[in-house]
Amino acid sequence: MPTLRRMIVGLLAANVVAVAAALYLSGVWFPVARASDPLLIFVHAGDVSSAPENTLEAVLAAIEHGADGIEIDVDMSADGTWWLMHSGFNIGPRTTGTGDISDLTDAEIEQLRIIGGLGYRPEMGDRYRIPRLSDVLDAVRDWDGWLYLHNKELTADAARDLARIWADAPFAGKKGVICRTPEVVEATKVAAPELRTLMHTERGALPEATPYLDVWLAAARYIARPDVIALRPYDVEMYMFFGEYGLDERIYIERAYRWGARSFLTWDLARAREIVAELES
Repeated sequence: MPTLRRMIVGLLAANVVAVAAALYLSGVWFPVARASDPLLIFVHAGDVSSAPENTLEAVLAAIEHGADGIEIDVDMSADGTWWLMHSGFNIGPRTTGTGDISDLTDAEIEQLRIIGGLGYRPEMGDRYRIPRLSDVLDAVRDWDGWLYLHNKELTADAARDLARIWADAPFAGKKGVICRTPEVVEATKVAAPELRTLMHTERGALPEATPYLDVWLAAARYIARPDVIALRPYDVEMYMFFGEYGLDERIYIERAYRWGARSFLTWDLARAREIVAELES
């Protein structure tokens, strides 16, 4: 009888642990206590409620409206100059030009106007230009927030170039680069060790034989690992949400808050601020 009782108790305990683990991993239950530090709100591509994505105006509006950090997309022209533009996409639907920005010269890009994309409205006409990264960095040099640069197709060579430019730029805040591969992390860290790197990946992108990113990096013998790992749903510092624009982010912000994440990357700055205020009240 004692043996049977121990078996029953063991099974019950195992079931409780299994259910708790399932809830924990699914984001329904979060045993991690919120740290005393507030949840910082970072915003995608500037404040798109004020101006089109990745414009100088959107970046300045995000600062004005209280963003703790901003993620901007950058891409390189055929002349080797960095501009604000989402990488890996045809610019045709969003600008007066066609093709990829990497195939255009600086002179050609200067003639383009933004006529689409997130944050654009027909009444804006064609008054917005594609800004050079150097112009944006000069405009925000006195801001003390976080600024992350991102290019989803960044190569190691391009990463080294971007890292040197970013490291040398005067900036009162904190500098970071969002990386997609360990090779890009390594290239960035070798070129500019002082830059903060954030490795963004999905669980499904990791090798099946080594499901943990630390093991993957160690086995591959990379010189540098990222400072921050965003591995949904096990985010360490920044909770990144790349879901559909316009989707209510409440569940994701609540999850980030209860996980103890230090920051959340949002599409909607005002809404995110509202939700965090409710959580902290």
